[in-house]
Parts: sequence; C-alpha cells; structure tokens
Amino acid sequence: MNPDDLLAPSGDTIKISQWNVGDKVQGTVQAVKVVPETDWKTKEQKLSKNGNPLWQLRWTLEIDGENKALYAKGSAYYASINAIKASGIRRFDDCVGGTFALKREEDTPSQTPGFAPRKNYKAAFRPAAQ
Repeated sequence: MNPDDLLAPSGDTIKISQWNVGDKVQGTVQAVKVVPETDWKTKEQKLSKNGNPLWQLRWTLEIDGENKALYAKGSAYYASINAIKASGIRRFDDCVGGTFALKREEDTPSQTPGFAPRKNYKAAFRPAAQ
C-alpha cells in the first residue's frame, strides 16, 4: 500500500460506471493522481490482455463545496489524459485549481458478438488562471 492512499478522499465517490449517456460532472481540481486499476476481489493490479498493468486517474474534485473522488479508467482515463495534454499542462500537480469536466458520450457497439458496447467519455480541462 502507498502511504499517500491514507490521504485519499474519504467523501463521496462519483461512480461513472453507473452513468447513462449524457450524464456529466464538473468541478475544481483538488488533486489528480495515477493509481493502479485493481481487481476488487483479489486486490491485485489488473493486467491488459498482453500482460501490461492497467492504470486509472483518481481525481479529487470540489463540487458544491464538497470533495468527491472520481476514478477514470478505460476510455475515461484516455479522455482525461488527452484533455490535460490539450490544455498545455505537463505535470499532474499543475492541474490543481483547474476545472475538470467529464461527460458520457454515445456507446460504440462491440465488434465481438456477446460483448458489451464500449462506453465513451469526453473530458475537458481548463487550467487555473496563472
């Protein structure tokens, strides 16, 4: 365990896995950190099909005066990373004070019969005024 995890948000967690298309959230960034994507049953880090470790972003957002945690994995992870890069930010610490928004977009049908469609997300990030 990483000792920094003891300082993780203890408030509400925004569960994007339960979102419907069109659901969104926006808040002021208090912290953002790359953390392992873990299996809830085994507590082990998940691996991709080719054996590489999977990662997610843990955003701490202030929304309506309360800190809330948002875990962005999969397509939400990549949308978040691309939004940060597009803003010109190159360090996660420099995200603090900025505004982050995430929205569930239309799903992409699976190419494999019997598999769930891919959930797509659109992210936006605006750095704090310098």
